[in-house]
This record gives sequence, structure tokens and C-alpha cells, in this order.
Amino acid sequence: MSEGGGSRDVYVQAALRPPRAARFRPAQVLERLGGERIERPIDAVVGPLDRVVVAWSGSDGATRRVRAAAEGPAERFGPALDVSPPSEDALLSDLAAGADGRVIAVWDQGIAAPGTVRAALSPFAGAPFGPPEDASPAGQDARFGHAAFDPLSSRPTIVWSDRPEGSPTVAQAATRSE
Repeated sequence: MSEGGGSRDVYVQAALRPPRAARFRPAQVLERLGGERIERPIDAVVGPLDRVVVAWSGSDGATRRVRAAAEGPAERFGPALDVSPPSEDALLSDLAAGADGRVIAVWDQGIAAPGTVRAALSPFAGAPFGPPEDASPAGQDARFGHAAFDPLSSRPTIVWSDRPEGSPTVAQAATRSE
């Protein structure tokens, strides 16, 4: 992400370097955002066949959205795909790729509105993500989810920070049943 200083727009950009190339290709703008000063996480993973997927916290003008773009033909990123639903603010917390090609994006509502850690799964790099799933129980102070795929079963697991009402902060985890 870059901006020109002051209150200028913020640009989500990504650049690829082809195998054996000495330099990166010119950066490709994936999204142009307003200049408001809010947290804007971004993450990237390399999936099978060396396909790169980038995810970030963008905006649809009304809410913050988790978006993703995957490397496509001619070593360029395809169009941004909305991952989180349009009706709720979403702040990206992790992106992970499994050995079987699946990609998972994890988010929460950010520090201003802690609640549920959610995730969406894509069957392979570049495919649309499935519907959002709650990883943590609703009605808690869950956030900062991180994902990994089990190397044997390929099942995704998400770990997050939670503070159940009246309790100290704890780490919790959930593994997706297949």
C-alpha cells in the first residue's frame, strides 16, 4: 500500500517478478482507496503452481471489505474479488494457502468493534471464495485470527485471541470439519 503523503488516496498495488527475471514488473493497482487514516492490512501467499494471491482490507464506499486478487495469465493479477459480505466491516487478519491448492482468508471487525472471527475458503488460487463462516463463537471479544492448513488432512485451523466476558485474554482455535 502506498500514498503520496498528507491526505492523498491510498493505492493497493502488487508487482510480480517472473522466474529468473532480474526485476519486478511494474506494480499493478488493485484498488484505489480514500485517504482516511485507518488500518489497512495486506497479505500475500504463494499457492501451488507458484500462483500468488494477495488479500487486503479495502472498501466498497460504505463498509470495509476483505478483497483478494490472484495471479492470472500473463503474470498479471486478475480482478479483485470481494471475500467478506457487504453488510459488515471486515479487517483482514490472515491469508493462508494449503498444499492442496485451497486458500483461506480470515478477518474480524477490527478493534473498534470486536466480535466474531470469520473466514472464507477458496477451492484454489484465483477461484471465488465460498460463503463466510464463523470461526469463533458469536458475542465474544474475538479478533486477530490466523490460519494454517494441517499438512496431513489439509483441514484449515484458525487460532484467535479472545476475551470471554469477565475473563482474561485467551487463545482459542477451531478446525474446520470437512
